[in-house]
Amino acid sequence: MLQKGLSINSNMFSLSMKELSLLYEYWCFIKINSLLRKRYKLISTDFISINRGGIFVSLKKGVTSTLVYENPNTKETFKVSYNAIKSRKASNLGSRTEGSKTVTQKPDNMLSINKLGSDKAYEFVFDAKYKIDTSIEYQKSYGGIGPKEEDINTMHRYRDAIVYKNNKTGVYNNCVFGAFVLFPYKDEEAYKNHDFYKSIEEVNIGGFPFLPSTTRLMEEFLDKLINESSYSTFERSLESIGRESYIKDEYFKDRTVLVGSLRNKEQLEINLKGKFYHTKCDNINLAEHNIKFVALAESKRRFAGEAGITYYGKVIDIKVVKRNTINEIPSE
Repeated sequence: MLQKGLSINSNMFSLSMKELSLLYEYWCFIKINSLLRKRYKLISTDFISINRGGIFVSLKKGVTSTLVYENPNTKETFKVSYNAIKSRKASNLGSRTEGSKTVTQKPDNMLSINKLGSDKAYEFVFDAKYKIDTSIEYQKSYGGIGPKEEDINTMHRYRDAIVYKNNKTGVYNNCVFGAFVLFPYKDEEAYKNHDFYKSIEEVNIGGFPFLPSTTRLMEEFLDKLINESSYSTFERSLESIGRESYIKDEYFKDRTVLVGSLRNKEQLEINLKGKFYHTKCDNINLAEHNIKFVALAESKRRFAGEAGITYYGKVIDIKVVKRNTINEIPSE
């Protein structure tokens, strides 16, 4: 498709040569999709029309334009949006709402990936900035020529400001897992030593050199994002400090599963046949824990190769009785 001629119809391109930043922004969007089109199936687009005369692209500044692709290996879909406006008047997506709770955000390009096994889109921002910092002070600080500091700070803002709201619970979640500056620089090898390239792996904020002859780093990164599992993508998010302690204190406070030990195979058979399990009252605080399930633990010492938890059941009733009344398993 991209081998045909290209005609651009848009009022935004009645430009002087000085307005290169806008032209670069547009070129980045076209080039990103050119790279993706080589490996993935284009499903739909809302701004491209094709006839014998070539490809006709109609874009309007401030209006979102989107291409949707399918990964032929995983059958997962993803989309690339230009002018992906995230408004304070958030978009209702059924079970969730997407937007910005504070100030409307306008990233240039947004990659949204729908991973199998997840009902949420993992989003990444790629913002075109036709500016680089070549000052000696900057190079000493960051390890070479690269994107401007204020543009990197904008990426942090995007990641923090664009959110999902769960319409059922009212809880807000970050949905942007990474944000990156695209900037015009030709030496990819030299840029690998730059702090803003290393920070991509460390915190998922950084920049990629992006020119007609400089696309390898960006292309490799796109393929990695699109083909990795939902677990790998999720692990790109940064955890809040204290989260581990919070999970221990709050999430595991509600302990509803009793893991019951077994003396031998005979007890296992009796428990399964009678559909019950017994333990000393001293072993569990029934007032503190609302036991809903019992899992029978077969120890390695007593069950050898059959060790583990194979059987579990939902608790229907709990009775406090004297030990000598449990006739199925006589006390020793």
